[in-house]
This record gives sequence, C-alpha cells and structure tokens, in this order.
Amino acid sequence: MADIADTGPQESERLPILDFLVVRPPRAVDPGVLRRSYIRDDLIVLFDKEAVRKDVELQVADGPSEIGKLVYGKVCCEGLPPSDKAMESLFQVLLTLLTPRVAASCHEGRSEYEPLDISELERHAHLKVGDVYYVLPDTIEQILGVPVVGRLPAVLTVLRTAAARTGKLPPSFPAQVESALGGANIVQTVYDGPVHSGWFGEAKRALFDALYLLYILRRWCPLDLSPIIDGLRALHVLEHMATQPLVTTEELGTLLVAKPVVHPMFAKLFRYCGTPFNEIRPVGVADLKVVKQWLVGYRDGEISDIHNVMLGELKKRHHRVLSKTEDVFSSTSEEENETTTDTGSTTRFEVKNECERVVKEQLGANANLSLSYGQAPSVVVNIGGGFTWSRSEDRTDKAALNFSQDVVSKAVSRVQSRTVQLRSMTKLHEVEERNEHEFHNEKGKGHVSGIYRWVDKEYRAQVFNYGRRMMFEFVLPEPSAFWVQSRLRQHEAELPCPRPPDPPVLKTVQLPFTPPDINPTYFAGLQQKYGLSGESYPVMDKRVTLVNAETNKAMFSREGIPRDRHLIVDTYQARVEGLDGFVVEKVRPAGRLQYRAVDKIDGPDSGQTAWFDRNLFHVTMNGWDLLRYDDSTHPTSHHLLVPPHNDVAPADGPVPPAVGPKIPVEGDLLTLSFAHQDCTDYHLAITLILRRSDTALAAWQQKIYSAVFAIEQKRVDALNQEKELDYRSRSIDYRNQVAELSAVPVAELLRGGPEAVNRETILTELKRQCLAMISKEFDADHVDDVLTGKETMGGRDFQADTTRVKVTEVKDEPTCVTFYNGPRTVTYPLPLLGPARDKGKHIQFLEQAFDWRQISYVFYPYFWRVPERWVELSGRTEATDPHFEAFLRAGAVRVLVPVSPQYDDSVEHFLCTREPWFGGDSPVIGDSLYLPIHEELRKQQDDRYHAEPEGEPWSFIVPTTLVHLHASQHALPDLVAERAKDADKDKGKQQQKDQQPSVPKPAPNGWTHPAAVRP
Repeated sequence: MADIADTGPQESERLPILDFLVVRPPRAVDPGVLRRSYIRDDLIVLFDKEAVRKDVELQVADGPSEIGKLVYGKVCCEGLPPSDKAMESLFQVLLTLLTPRVAASCHEGRSEYEPLDISELERHAHLKVGDVYYVLPDTIEQILGVPVVGRLPAVLTVLRTAAARTGKLPPSFPAQVESALGGANIVQTVYDGPVHSGWFGEAKRALFDALYLLYILRRWCPLDLSPIIDGLRALHVLEHMATQPLVTTEELGTLLVAKPVVHPMFAKLFRYCGTPFNEIRPVGVADLKVVKQWLVGYRDGEISDIHNVMLGELKKRHHRVLSKTEDVFSSTSEEENETTTDTGSTTRFEVKNECERVVKEQLGANANLSLSYGQAPSVVVNIGGGFTWSRSEDRTDKAALNFSQDVVSKAVSRVQSRTVQLRSMTKLHEVEERNEHEFHNEKGKGHVSGIYRWVDKEYRAQVFNYGRRMMFEFVLPEPSAFWVQSRLRQHEAELPCPRPPDPPVLKTVQLPFTPPDINPTYFAGLQQKYGLSGESYPVMDKRVTLVNAETNKAMFSREGIPRDRHLIVDTYQARVEGLDGFVVEKVRPAGRLQYRAVDKIDGPDSGQTAWFDRNLFHVTMNGWDLLRYDDSTHPTSHHLLVPPHNDVAPADGPVPPAVGPKIPVEGDLLTLSFAHQDCTDYHLAITLILRRSDTALAAWQQKIYSAVFAIEQKRVDALNQEKELDYRSRSIDYRNQVAELSAVPVAELLRGGPEAVNRETILTELKRQCLAMISKEFDADHVDDVLTGKETMGGRDFQADTTRVKVTEVKDEPTCVTFYNGPRTVTYPLPLLGPARDKGKHIQFLEQAFDWRQISYVFYPYFWRVPERWVELSGRTEATDPHFEAFLRAGAVRVLVPVSPQYDDSVEHFLCTREPWFGGDSPVIGDSLYLPIHEELRKQQDDRYHAEPEGEPWSFIVPTTLVHLHASQHALPDLVAERAKDADKDKGKQQQKDQQPSVPKPAPNGWTHPAAVRP
C-alpha cells in the first residue's frame, strides 16, 4: 500500500473546511407545543373507562366521515390506478356530496334540482357541469346547520379583536367568548364529561369534511380554504380554553395560526393505497466497491513518424491555403424620349336664307233635323242648315347661319434625350495561410533521423470499499446527448453569427404638395429650390380689344346697308396672340347701332296692322354667342349708343351674355359673325375680359409637378442605386462569413477539457438522467413534472440611483464628458419564497439521499441507439481523453447508484408517495437523516471519504495522439517525482513554521496580554 500513498493526494492538499463547526442535537420538542401549533382530526373518547385522544378513523367503510367513506371506497376498495379516468371517476363521486342547482329561469319542470340564485356564484366558488351548478361550501355560513358552527363567526370576531392587542388578555375575555357562543359555557360546549361533546364533535367533523372536500376539488377550480381553516382554528381555541386559561395575546395568536393536518388519504389520494409513485426497485444491498484511478505519468510509446535528412541536404516544405472571392458589380441605365406635335386650322362659314309662304283654306257645311211631341196629338218639325269658308296666308323668312371649324395640330417638335450611366465595382476577399517547414543539414556532421513516438498515459487503479449500501441500477440512453446539444447551442451563442443584410428600403418620391397647391407663392419657392428658370407662373387675367384683321383697327363698322327685311351676316377676322387656355368671362362692347323705321302694312280687315321689320343684332365668335340684341318694339328709326366699359347696358341697349358658360378661346385667329336685320349702319368695338381656364391652369400645375417629380425621382434613383450596391456588397460578405462558419467541423466543437473537468461532466450528466428515473423529472413527458417547471426566482422593480456618463456634443466646441446620478428602473432577481421552500425541500432530499460521487458506470457502444444516430455517434473523437471519447460515442450506459447511509427507508417512501423526508420538513440537527454541511462538502471533494482500499493496485496504459521526439533533451514529466518533491517542500515549510516561537499580538488600548507579563 506504500506505493498508493506515494502517488495519491497528500494530506497537505486536503483543506479542513468547516472543521471548527460544533454540531449539537436539539432538545426534544414539547408535545404541548406541537398540540398548539397543529390541528388534528381527532376527538377525546372513553377507552377502557379512560379519556383518550384518538385520531378519527377514515380508512373504514363505516367511518364517521361521509367524504372519507366515499374516497376510501373509490380509491382503496376499487383499486383504481392514478390516471385521468380515475380522477374523473372520483370527481363524479364527490359531486354526490353537493347539491345540484340550476338557474331560476331554467328550473321549471326540473324538480330534482334546487333553484340557483345567480348572486351565489359571486360569493362562493362553484363548479359547472353542463347547465348544472354546484356551489362549494367554502365559507362557515354554508355549514350553519350545525349549532356550534353557527356561532363561530361571532367567536372569530372576538378572538381576532383580542389578538390584535398586546400584553395580557383582559379578565372579561372568557365572558366575551361565551357571549359570542350565545351564553353557553365554554367547557360545556366543548366537553361532555371527560370526552368531547356531541355538538363540538359534530362541528369539528363538519369543518374537517368541508376541508377535505375542498382540498380535493381545488384540482378542478380555484378556491380559498382560509374560511374553513379559520373555523377550525376557532374550535382549536375553544378546546384549549376549556382545559386551561389563556393569559397573553401571544398565546392566543399562536392558536389562531395553527395549521390543520390533512389526512394522508386525501393528500396522497391514489398513491396512498398501494399504487406507488415510481415502480423502480433497488437491485439489492451489498458492499459498494468502486475502482478509482489516477494519472501516474507519461511514457514513450510506439514510433509514429521518422524524418530523415541526409548530410548537406536542405529540405523545405511549403503549405499554402488560399481562399479568394471576387465580385464585380456593373450597372447601366439609358433613357430616350421623342415628342412630335402637328397643329393646323380650317374654318368654314355658310349663310342660308329661306322664304316660306303657307296658304290655308277651309270649307265647311252642316245640316240638322229635330222632331218633338206635345201633350196633344201634334208633331213639331224643325229643319236647319249652314255653310262656312275661310282663307289665310302666312309668310316666314328664315335665315340659317352654319359655322364650323376643323382644327388639326401639327407643330413638329422633336425632343430626344439620352442618358447613359455606367458604374462598376470590384470587391476582392482573399484569405491566405502559409506554412513553411525546413530541415537544414548542409553543415551537419552526418545524416540525421528524427524519430517521433506516440505518448502514452500511465494510470494506477485501486478498488475501494465504501461499506454496505442499498443500490439502484439503471441503463440510460445516450448519456452525452444533452451535453452535446448544450455545447452546440453555446457555440451558436458565442459566435459572432452573421446576420443576413436587410434588403434595402428603397426610397420613393413623396412630394409634400399636390398640383392644385401650386400658387404664385409656392411656385416661387419651387423655382428657387429646383432651378425652374425656364418657367413662370401663368398670367391669370387679360383684357383684349379685338382688332379687325382687314383694317387693323379696333372697330368693326359698316354703313349704308341696303334696305332688306332679310337677315344679313357680316364676317370679320380678328387676330390675337397668347389667348390659348383663356375663356371669356365678360364682353364689353362700345359704339353705335343705327336702325331704320318699321314698316306698317294694312291687312285684309280694316284696322289690322302687320309688322314685318325686326331690330336684330347678333354677334358670335367662333360659333359662340357673344352679343345679342333683338327688339321689334320701336316703330321709328332710332340709333343705339353702347357705352364703353359698362357691364350693364341701358334699357334699350344690348344686354351682355351671362358669365357662364365660359367661352373658350382657341388659336390666334378669331372669326366674328355680325348677323343683323333692319340695321342701316353700325360702328362697334368689342373688348373681351378673359381669365385662364381651370383646365389650362391644372395642365400647367401638372407640368410643374411632373418636372419637380422628375428631379426628385432622379435624386432618389441615385440614392437607391447606392443602397442596392451596398446591399450586394454586404450580401457577399455575409455569404463569405457563412461559408467560413460552415467549414467548422462539428467534431472540433465537442472537444473536452482537462481530464478532471471531463470526469465532472460525465458525473453530472449521469446524475441528471438517474434523477429523471427516480423523480420522474427532467424527462420528455411533462405530465408528472412537479419541480421542473416551478420557477423559484422572481423579479422586483426598484428605482436604482446609478452613476451614468453624459456626453455633450456642441458644434465647434470640444466634446464634454460628465458624470451624473440619476434614477432608473431596475428589476432585481429575487427568490419566490413559497416555491423556493417547496422545491428546496425536494432538492436537498434528492442530493443527500444518494451518494452521487460514488456512482459506477460502464459505457455501451453506439449501436444501442437507433441506426439513424450511428454515423454521428461513431464519428466522435477525443484524442487526449479516451474515457471522455467513450462517453461521447456511447449509445447507452449502465449506472449503479448507491443510497446514502440511513436513507434507505426515506428513499423507499419517496418512491411510493413522491414525498421527501417522509412527508415532513427537512431534517434538523440531531436527526438521523441530517447531513452537516462539512460532511456534504467533504463527500463532494473527497471521493475516497469513508472508503477502505481493497486488494492490490494495478497499472494500465492508455494511448493518446500526442507526439514526442525520441531522445529529446526535454523528457516527459514524471508526475510521481514532482508530487514527492512538492510534498517535501510543503513539509519543510511546516517544520520551519512550527520551530518559530509564537509572539503574542499587542492588545488594543494599551492592554497587556497576560502571556507577555513576566513574573
């Protein structure tokens, strides 16, 4: 055994952690204290003429509890396994203890149900099955049928009022409680002689049954158990007051927070009656023997390679790896526009005169005959006849003016625009790796042969016996599965994973105005911003006096017009320029019109006069009515003066036409037609008041809008082109980075660390899978999970006062950096006390109940997994640690898990009920299951703690892929010698320290240490 001591851990390497802690067992707990802190379902009954406190028996068919009999019969007698169907069957049984109710409006014809007041659903928890409601007894008021229970609300009010004070209870306190009980004596209410009274027993039974019922039904609906628990606490106080007086409010407060103990039959349900939580069983109890191994040193192994260099030889080896990517971008744009316009004009004018004469003649004749009879026999005959003739003549003179104009636009204008842009960008990405290896023997003394040998690891192994243990054995699938996935996910998180570039958000032209918004002020701004020097805001109003094209004068006149009753039409040409797009709003004539006297012709009958003359003057422009005067009321010759610049003509003058519809002006040559009758001469000047038409203005506004849009579009196109080129460039970078990441072999990511770290990794993964087998946590099925999804950490927001850096940037000034304190909301991660306590109880039990440091295991090959995984598992390697390589490649593993001493029964209880620590709290100091912290730390750090070596140690060799040069001046390290040397050095330091005399430290405030005082 000496060689083991030489190569194993030295005593100086073992740290005395927490050796100073003195552990002492606590004193036994007073049963009276337990009685005050817990409310049990029990009664005091006579047994052999003595009063004995006895728990109520619920596991019998004829017990006092109705819910106890139902649950016992359903769970234990029928033997239903825990499943959804079993829970549903139990749910239907429990509904028989409740009163079914239906809404009042649905109660007609359903006498088997009681009517339901809908307000009850707001005050109490309830279940709904179909259209039937079950109101749950979650308040004391619902159990008022029991006499004592009916008084408990008043009793609770008195108790809570008294407990709110501090100090001693007043002497009147018992009287106040009895008053709340309706004047009944407390002792007589609780006891009937030496045993509990029937009233008290009935009240306790009713409240405990309600608690049991609600305890189970809370699986189906959320409810509050506190009202029923408060009722039990009130009974608990009455029972205590009936045996001994209460003195202080502190004693009363202790009784008012006592916890009722729920019977295990309701707490564990199906698992309490024989169906275990977990059906795994230990393989037996035997001596735990574990093989421990440790690294002794390194040895040269077989030859791996030989390099020969002859005398005078120079051997060079160049290795070059080049990755090159070249991208060329080119963009070309071309634009060509051509416009052709052809404009022409043709005008035709026709005048037609028609004369129509109609002669009408009418001839008529009639005759009649009548007979009448009188009273006497007589007959009267009347005969009559008549003849008429009439002749009339109508004469109508018609004048028709036909005007037409054909317009053909043919202004030849050819505009050609061509724009060509060519842009090229070349991007080169090149990565080169050069390795140069040279053997130089030009000036040597002989030939050289370099021999490289593999390096082997030498291990020493020993069997250690840990004593008799109960053991569990598991065969677990693919032990490295989670570790491999975690390493891959970690690699993903740590990598600067490239993100694909976002597609460019191409800009679009969004002008902040519309064509109708272009007014003179807005146009001035656009003209300055966009350089619209060739454009100007159009003139909106014009005043034009028409000029006769023949005389070149602004007067249209004619004299000596011959007398003719027919319509006479004079045609003139008036030339104007720049009136396209204008419309005539007003006409202002000026001049004189001369009419002759009206002729009178006598008709066939005396006294009749026929007027044949007509004073008419009608002016049209391009076929549009411009002026019209038509008046036949003047019998004499007269002339009409048309005042200039007057919109309203005199009563006998021509009336200007209405403003609308507007008269359009098209072309530079206007055709005026003067149609007149009975006019001897006229001299007329015509002035037009014009305004640019809405259509022409809208066309100009659209033109300016299009010009601005084209300028903006050109600018935006240039920006978009830059974005697209940048996007293509970033896309190439992204693809190159992805190619580099894809070239990383997965096997390189699964390399282990030092041998000790690898051992911890293996133990942790095996422990997790064994815990999944034992606790049914951490597995693929989440139905049985209790701890996995229970979050024990929460958050709380605080206004933290933190120091921050403020950077102030001012134009043309140095950047200023200052610090300031400012509050900000910070969420602190804090524990959730309730879930943390519950989960911590399970964690502590599962960590201490099994000796995880001493598990034994053996890996099975990859083919015990599905064939789809064979290629990946068999391809994993770990050159420096064959043991870890076996872990990575294993398809299954056989694990032997020992139970910690004295935990055999508690582990069996956990497998049956899933309750750690026998269903109670964690053990305290002095308990047989209590494991001191220093013991737990020692077990984690010293894997040979409480172990005895057994048999002789042995050595074995493990090959590696490391290479060592044979006969090198640097020998492989000898770990045994290094450890012995370090041990001797530490031993010398300790001896030197022990030989130094101890010097007392100076005491504070001038006080002298007693050891420094000499006699």
